[in-house]
Amino acid sequence: MDCYHGTTKTVATSILAGAIDVSQGGGELGMGFYTCEYLWVAKAWARNRNKQEAAVVVLSVPDDEYYKLEPLLLSRTEALSERNKIKAAVTTRTHLFNANVVWSPIVGTTRVDADQHKFESKTSQALLNSTKIPRKTV
Repeated sequence: MDCYHGTTKTVATSILAGAIDVSQGGGELGMGFYTCEYLWVAKAWARNRNKQEAAVVVLSVPDDEYYKLEPLLLSRTEALSERNKIKAAVTTRTHLFNANVVWSPIVGTTRVDADQHKFESKTSQALLNSTKIPRKTV
């Protein structure tokens, strides 16, 4: 599966070099490295936050490697509930589900209907940084 990560040109360069760090990011479901299923979502996110410095990296994760991570699947209702708890506790930079990867709909906006993948463990970090995962900017 192709996973898209919207970021800056500088961070994209480090991702291409295999330097993803799941402890650096944070978002609606807490700390982790976020990707989404659609290029247009990643592009829009990167442009809105980073303007001219925007970049998108695509990581081509083989399905079998992804499913070995045993993703935690959240429904829209579950993801909304978790997002509200995380937001209320002000833990968007620290909350973990203690999973390798969390797969859920993006729930922080009503304008996007897409899934996200939050990689949060050292195991998932090692996979994303490995030679098993082709990475390129798009």
